[in-house]
Amino acid sequence: MTEKCKMRWLTCLVVAISLTCATANADEPSGSLKVVPDQIRIGTFYHGTRVLVSADSVACDGAVLVLEGNDEEVSLNRKGRVALIWMNVAQLTISGLPQVYILAASAKLDDICSKATQEKLRLGVESLRLWMKIHSGQPLTGREFDQFLKLKTRNGTYDTEIKIELSPISSDGRNLSAILPVPSGMPSGNYDIHLYCFREGSLVDERIARLNIDRIGLPHFMINLAYNHAAEYGLLAIIVAMAAGIIMGVIFSSLPGRGR
Repeated sequence: MTEKCKMRWLTCLVVAISLTCATANADEPSGSLKVVPDQIRIGTFYHGTRVLVSADSVACDGAVLVLEGNDEEVSLNRKGRVALIWMNVAQLTISGLPQVYILAASAKLDDICSKATQEKLRLGVESLRLWMKIHSGQPLTGREFDQFLKLKTRNGTYDTEIKIELSPISSDGRNLSAILPVPSGMPSGNYDIHLYCFREGSLVDERIARLNIDRIGLPHFMINLAYNHAAEYGLLAIIVAMAAGIIMGVIFSSLPGRGR
C-alpha cells in the first residue's frame, strides 16, 4: 500500500469515527425540566391548583426552582392616623419586583449558594428586597417591602416555603421533584420556571420550562373590561353595587319586625 493510499484510508477512518460519536451523542436524551400540567385555564370556579415539576439526571448537591412573573409597578395607599381617624396619608409606587414569585429549594439557600449568587439570580426574599424601587412624595417608614411581601403572601402570589425532593445520588445523578402552587390570583400569561443546580456552591446546571395560564369565561371578561374599558367597568361596578343594595333592602324589609 502506497503512502498516499494509507493517508486516504486513515482520513476515512477518522471521519467514520467522528460521525459515529456525533450520532451517539445526538441519540442521548438531554436533561430537561418537565411541568405537569403545563397549561392551566382559570375559569369562574377556579380556586387554585398545583403543578408537578421534575427533572432527571441532575448532578448536584443543592437545587432551587423559581416560578417568576414579569416585573410590575404597583400603587399602594399608606394609612395613618389623622387626629382620631385612620385614613390614607400617602401613595406609594413600588416597581422592580415580579408579579408572581414562587420558590422551592432543596435546603436553606445559604447552604446551597452564596449571598452574591442569590442576589445575582434573585433567589429568596432578601435578594428581592435589593431590587425594589419606591417612589413616594412622603418620607418612607422602612417597612414598605415587608408590607408589600405580606400582601403578596396573603393572596398566594409569593411563596418561598416549598421543598424540593432530591433522590439519593446514583451513577446517573439525581432526580428531583417539587409541587408548586398556582393560586387563583395569578395573572394570565406565559411563565418561565427556572431550575438552578449547584455543586459545592457553584452553579453547574440550569434548565427552564414554560407554564401557560389562560383566563376564560367571566374572569377573562372582567379583567379585560377593567384594563381596557375602565369607564364601562366603573359603571358596571356602580350598577352592581346599587342592585346589591336594593336586593338587601328588600330582603331585610321583609323580615319580621321590620317595616312597622
